[in-house]
Amino acid sequence: MMAGWSSMIRACVRNEQFSESLTLFRWMLRAGRGGDGHAIAAAAKACGRRRHLLGGCGLHGHAVAVGLEGNVFVKTSLLDMYSRCSTLQLARRLFDEMPLRNLATWNAMILACARNAEVNAAFDLLGQMRVNGLDPNLSTFLGLVSGGILPHQCSRSLHCYGLKLGMTSELTFANSLIAIYSRGGWVNAAGFLFESMGERSAASWTALAGGFVNAGDHAGALEIFNRMRRSGLALDEVAVVGLVSAAAASADRRRVSAAHGLAVKSGFCGGGGISAANSLVSCYCKCGDLPAAERVFLSIPEKEKDVFSWTAMIAGYAENGGAADALTLSEEMVAAGVNPAEATVLALLAASAELGSPAAGRRVAELAGAAGLAGGRKVRTALIHMYSKCGDIHRAREVFSQISRKDLALWSCMVNGYAVNGMGMAAIELFEEMTAEGVDPDGAVFTSLLSACRHAGMVEKGLTLFHRMTAEFQIEPAGEHYVCLADLLVRGGHRGAALRVAAMAPPGEFRAAAMSAAGGGGAAAQEESCGEKLVVFKRLAEMGRWEEAAHVRRVMEERGLVKKPGWSRVEDEDEAGLVGSESLSDHMH
Repeated sequence: MMAGWSSMIRACVRNEQFSESLTLFRWMLRAGRGGDGHAIAAAAKACGRRRHLLGGCGLHGHAVAVGLEGNVFVKTSLLDMYSRCSTLQLARRLFDEMPLRNLATWNAMILACARNAEVNAAFDLLGQMRVNGLDPNLSTFLGLVSGGILPHQCSRSLHCYGLKLGMTSELTFANSLIAIYSRGGWVNAAGFLFESMGERSAASWTALAGGFVNAGDHAGALEIFNRMRRSGLALDEVAVVGLVSAAAASADRRRVSAAHGLAVKSGFCGGGGISAANSLVSCYCKCGDLPAAERVFLSIPEKEKDVFSWTAMIAGYAENGGAADALTLSEEMVAAGVNPAEATVLALLAASAELGSPAAGRRVAELAGAAGLAGGRKVRTALIHMYSKCGDIHRAREVFSQISRKDLALWSCMVNGYAVNGMGMAAIELFEEMTAEGVDPDGAVFTSLLSACRHAGMVEKGLTLFHRMTAEFQIEPAGEHYVCLADLLVRGGHRGAALRVAAMAPPGEFRAAAMSAAGGGGAAAQEESCGEKLVVFKRLAEMGRWEEAAHVRRVMEERGLVKKPGWSRVEDEDEAGLVGSESLSDHMH
C-alpha cells in the first residue's frame, strides 16, 4: 500500500499538481503510513515549488522522525526546497551536515547558491566538488548559469571550462551562456559563441537578439530575427515577444506594426498567445498609440487575460494622459477576479496622483492591501508621492513614518513632497534628519530642496545648500540646479548674481532656461529660447520630474512666453476634474 501512496504523490508532482500532492501526503500520514523516501522527496519538491517554507520544515522534521535523516536522496530534495524558499542558510547548513554527498547533492547546492545570487559561493563549490573527485556534468553547468547574470570573468571561465569538457555542444548550456553574455552587455562574446554553434534553436536567436536590444542596437536585433526567419526556423512565442520588444525599443511605429503582423501570422496573437499579445499592448502604449493597444487588448479572450494583460493596458493609460481610464479599467480587472501585481498598483497610484484625487489613491491602497502588496517599498514610495501631489502632506508623512528602514528613494520622495507643498523648512529639517541617519543625498534631493527654498524665498538657505551639495557631498550641479538657484536669486532681488549663476549652467537647453529665470537676455533672446525651454519642459516631464517641469513652465508664463490658462481643480471625495478654459499650449500636455 505504501508504494501506492508514493506513486500517487509523485504523479501529482510530475503533473505540477503540488497542492494535491501535499493533500495526499497528509492523507497518507492520517492513514498511519509514515511514507518512504520517494514520497517525502516528492512532497519536499511540492513545498519548494509552492514556496511553502513552514510545510517544508515540518516535512524535514518528519523525515528525521521516521529515520530518513541520513537518506541522501531525501536530504537533497530538502536542500532544494530550502533554496527555493530563499532560505540559503538552512540549505547550506543541511549540506554541510551531510556525511555523504553525491553529484546530485553538489549540483543542488550549486544551484541553490546561483539561484540566490551567491555567485562566488557557487564557483567555490565547483572547486570543492572537483577536489572531492567529482567531475561536473551538464546539470552542474546549468546550475551555475541559472542565476541569469554572471560577472564577465566568471562567464569566460565557465565558457572555457565548458569547451574543455565538451559542454558547449549542449544546446541548453550554450543558449544559457549566450543569454548571460547578452544580459551583461558582452554582445561580441555572445555573437562569437552563437556563430560557433552547429545547432541553434529559437532560444539561441532570441537570446542573441536580446543582447542587441540591451546594447541599444535595435536595428541589429531586428536583423537577427530576420536571419532567423531566413534560416527556415519557425518563430516560437518567446521569439515573437522578443521581436515585438525589439521593434518597440526602436520607437518606430511601423516596425511595431510589422512585428504585430508577424505575430498574427505565426498564430501568437488574437487568442493564440497571451505573452505576445501582452507584449504588443505594452509596446503600442510605449509608442503612444493607445487605440492600437486597445484593439489588441480587446482581442484577448476575457478568460485568457492575465494580470500582465490588465497591467499593460492600465499602465499605458496612466502614462499617456488617460489616468481616469486607468482607474476605470482597474475596476473591470477586479470584477474579472484578477488580483493586481505591484506594477498594477504603481500605475494606479500614478494615475491617482495625476488626477489629484486622494480618494482614488486610498481606494488603490485598499486594493493593494487586499492583495498583500501594501507593505512593498515601491508601493509605499508611490503612496507618499501620490498623497504629496494631492496636497495631503500629513497622510504622506504618516505613510513615511510607518517605514522602519528608509532608503534614499523614500527620503527623496518625502523631501520633494514638502517642497511641492510649499513647506520649505520642513523639507530642510527632513534633509538634516536624513543625513543624520547616514543616508547620502543625490542630485534629485537637492533639486527638491532648492525648489523648496525658492517657494519660501529662503535665499541664504538655498545658497548654503547649493554649496553643501558641491563641497560636502561632491555632487556636480546639473542644469536643473542652476535653473532653481537662478530663479531663487532673482526672486530675492539679486539679479546680478542670478545672471552669473545662469551663465554657469550647461550650454543649451538648461542655460537658456536659467537665463530666462534670471531675467537676462531681453525680449528677443527670450523669444529665441522659447523653443529650447519647451524642450526642457518636455524632457523633465518625460522623466517624471514634475516639480522641475512646473518650474520651467512658470518661468515661461512669467516672462510672457505662454499664456497661462485659466483653470481650477475641483475635488470631492470620489472624483477630481478640471474646470475652466482649455490650455493654449496643448502641445505641452
